Amino acid sequence: MIRSNHFPLMSNIRVTLSCYRPRNPRHFVGDLRRHGWDAFQAAEQVFVFHAQSNEPPVILKPISRQIFSTADNREHYCRGVNAHIHQLLCGSCFIRLDSRQRREYISPSNHVLSLVVAERGPRLPSLNVRAHLSWTWDLEWCEGSLWLVPLPGRCFLTSEEPRFHLLDRWLLGRLVEGERIKTIDLNTGRHRTLTRQGEQWGTLERGAWVKLYGSGWRITLDMKSLEKLGYSVEAARSAKFSFDGLHEAVVRAYASVSDPITGDSTLSRKS
Repeated sequence: MIRSNHFPLMSNIRVTLSCYRPRNPRHFVGDLRRHGWDAFQAAEQVFVFHAQSNEPPVILKPISRQIFSTADNREHYCRGVNAHIHQLLCGSCFIRLDSRQRREYISPSNHVLSLVVAERGPRLPSLNVRAHLSWTWDLEWCEGSLWLVPLPGRCFLTSEEPRFHLLDRWLLGRLVEGERIKTIDLNTGRHRTLTRQGEQWGTLERGAWVKLYGSGWRITLDMKSLEKLGYSVEAARSAKFSFDGLHEAVVRAYASVSDPITGDSTLSRKS
């Protein structure tokens, strides 16, 4: 079987688990997580996974460091590699959707294609839809070596926020029909369920209703919703991002960092 999206990682990659002892561990770990670092607290200490050449930008010096290679703890090693990929993706203007465990990223503006409507019926609202490049990956072990398996995709989002007058009316109709509406904040990566109270839109946050703030919210659309808006299946499929496009947009960007996970600007595909 040909695996055209498998890339070997350098066997000499080193990932680091740094340990800090801050005055306020809870605040310290929360601040690191808000800035995208894979950090956790154990007693009065805070641990952070990162690439050996990419330490967290904090004044406090670590009290200890553990360096992992492919021959060491595989779970910790993969977690460190995933943390490094996260930093590289954020450097390429991607945002992570929700939690670290979900490991799903989209491009808010850099890699976006607009869908084209050949003919829209008179009763359909004139809503613009865009396909955003999405990015997730797996790490696979094969004969003692670690392989990066990027999984390219797309996420269909409205161009306007829910409070846009035409979109507002269309969404109200969907709620009346009992449909569940999902929304993404392109500023933070939050992925929530959209709800309505009176004349205002909001989201469900741990079971509680929260008013919608900011202008970054967009509605996610599946193929059924696209069809209802007058977009044909062919129009949606034409917005595909090829794997070559993903390779050009993201993977080769790794060569620009001082300690790239590939070690080379050109990756060999596994076949």
